[in-house]
Amino acid sequence: MGVESKIQAWCKTSNLFVFSFRDVLEVYNWCGLDGQRKEVSHGVAILSCWIIWKARSNLIFSRKAFSINDVFSEIRSLGFVWYHNRLKNRSIS
Repeated sequence: MGVESKIQAWCKTSNLFVFSFRDVLEVYNWCGLDGQRKEVSHGVAILSCWIIWKARSNLIFSRKAFSINDVFSEIRSLGFVWYHNRLKNRSIS
């Protein structure tokens, strides 16, 4: 299972296919969410790009290998921190 599949299962969205970086940034428009859930989905997409970029850079420049589970775990943990600190609704489920 790839990172995108794990994110879709975690966010409870349907299978979405993205073909470009622009698609990743606009995926929140297609996932059938509205309001705060749509905003959170957009944040997760941006956060995912950053974490994947960071893991890839560590592999290329520091030769530090990563696993999909490590990348997904970091996305989830930073996603909860972001949600808790940025949004008005502070309850996390």
